[in-house]
Amino acid sequence: MSRHLPRWATTLLALILVFALLGCPSTADDDDSGAADDDAGDDDDTAGDPCSAAWDLGAATIEATVDGYPPFATTGGRYTTAGGLVVNGTDGVLSLTLSSLVDEDGQSLPDAIDAGAYPLHVLIGQNGAFTGYATVYEGATTYISDDEHTGWVHLSGVDGAELVGCFEFEAKSATGDEVQVWTDGRFHVPPM
Repeated sequence: MSRHLPRWATTLLALILVFALLGCPSTADDDDSGAADDDAGDDDDTAGDPCSAAWDLGAATIEATVDGYPPFATTGGRYTTAGGLVVNGTDGVLSLTLSSLVDEDGQSLPDAIDAGAYPLHVLIGQNGAFTGYATVYEGATTYISDDEHTGWVHLSGVDGAELVGCFEFEAKSATGDEVQVWTDGRFHVPPM
C-alpha cells in the first residue's frame, strides 16, 4: 500500500525547499550589500552612529550623566571653531567645556568641520598634539582631563547649523584627588 501526499502539500514542500536553498529576499533596510538606501524619508539614517540619540535632542542641548550628580542638562549649549573646536554649556551647577584643535588623526577640526568631513573622533586627555581636553567648573573647583583621566568626543555631523555629537570622559580635581566621570554625553548645539 503506497501513500501519496496531496498535491497542495507537495507544492508547499517544494516552495519551502526553494526558499531554504535560495534564502529569503532581503529588503533595502536590511541589505548588507553596501548599496545606498534610497528610501527617502526613513528615520534610520543614523543607524550605526554612536551618537544616534543626539540627533533627537532639542536645539542648543547638552546632556550627560555625571557620577554623584543629578543628570547634566542644558539648553544653552554652543560651539565655535575659532582657534579649534570648543563646545560648552552650563546647567547652573556644573559648567562644561570640551576643546580640541585636531581630531585623533591630527586633522584640523575647524577645517574638517567646514568641509563637512564627518564623522570625526577626538581624543580627550592631556591637551596635546593629537588630544583635546575637558574642563568642568563647579563653583571654585576645577576638574580637568589629563593623561590618566581621558575620554573622547565623536562628531557625527550637522543638523541645519547645529553640531551633533556625543562624548565620555573623566576629569580630576585640580586641587585634590576627586574625579568626575561623565558618561552618555550628547549634544546638539548651534554656533556661538
